[in-house]
Amino acid sequence: MNLRRLNPGFEPQRLITFAVNPSLGGYEPERRFAFFKQVREEIAAEPGIASVSMADVPLMTNSDMSHTVSVVGYEAKEGENMNPNFNEVGPGFFSTLGIPLLAGRDFDDTDRIGSHRVAMVNESFARYFFGDKDAVGGHFVENRFKGTPDSDTEIVGVVKDTRAGSLREEQRRFVYVPYTQERGVGEMTFYARTTLDPPALAPRLRAIVRSVDPTLPVTSLKTMSAQIGESLFVERLVAVLSAAFGLLATLLAAIGLYGVMSYAVSLRTREIGIRVALGADRKTVLMMVLKEVAVLALVGVAIGLPSGYGLGRLVEAQLFGLTARDPFTFAVATVTLLATAFVAGYLPALRATRVQPTEALRL
Repeated sequence: MNLRRLNPGFEPQRLITFAVNPSLGGYEPERRFAFFKQVREEIAAEPGIASVSMADVPLMTNSDMSHTVSVVGYEAKEGENMNPNFNEVGPGFFSTLGIPLLAGRDFDDTDRIGSHRVAMVNESFARYFFGDKDAVGGHFVENRFKGTPDSDTEIVGVVKDTRAGSLREEQRRFVYVPYTQERGVGEMTFYARTTLDPPALAPRLRAIVRSVDPTLPVTSLKTMSAQIGESLFVERLVAVLSAAFGLLATLLAAIGLYGVMSYAVSLRTREIGIRVALGADRKTVLMMVLKEVAVLALVGVAIGLPSGYGLGRLVEAQLFGLTARDPFTFAVATVTLLATAFVAGYLPALRATRVQPTEALRL
């Protein structure tokens, strides 16, 4: 629940996504660029489409890509992590995703192979390497391009931080480059923001790609909300299994406690009958039996709280926004188990108060 409520840094509502890979059809780089541009323009012309763009690394799929960089004016320390995440994106990517532009400009169709290399960075990258200075106009070199004429890259814009691979990930330094300046582009993931119901648009998106090239398959066609839900599959699985085993453990505890109390009451049936025959109030008998339930339950809680804390430390890495020392969780667990113990002991106690003295004395 904490993860689902987390703001990813972009607007997933009314956003639909799909992937297509023209390299499967033997497209050379220039043809791929033309293909992507044509598909983007035809989707943008579709009624109900507010904006459309694409990215090489799809969001919320636990995927990432990083390269080592040397930032001009920044002296890297020995062993320092100089590998920010990268993504190759199309024009209008940030406006389509709803990622605020903080400074500079967005990419446009003039940013292509042959023009000076440009990049946009997130605020974490700008803050880390430039501090209080303006990152726009700064330069860095991707070490994979060292020694080539176009190795220098100019920062032309700064955007707000987002979570890209998953909601759980720590905030990372990010570099965005125009895909039209990369020769190795293969599969691209499109993002279309619509004013209509996104699932209703799915057939039209397939038809648009088919009209450009009927041999290329459209994959991973879904809403961005659905993609985020899929990215939380492991967390949901852990939560469901934890809840299921917790309920099973509670049920077994209740059954066990009920069995123990029923057996204890049956052994004391004669005693209870004598007490009632001598004038003991049934309420007093009920409280006597429930007192034993309380002792058993409190002993269990005394054992369970430190044990739960120790085991909680082992699974703390699976939690988000919770710790093994969360007092609310321990309070709820304690109250729940005490209530369960009370219910499990109440029925045998109630049955004990209804024992007829003459029947008890004959046992």
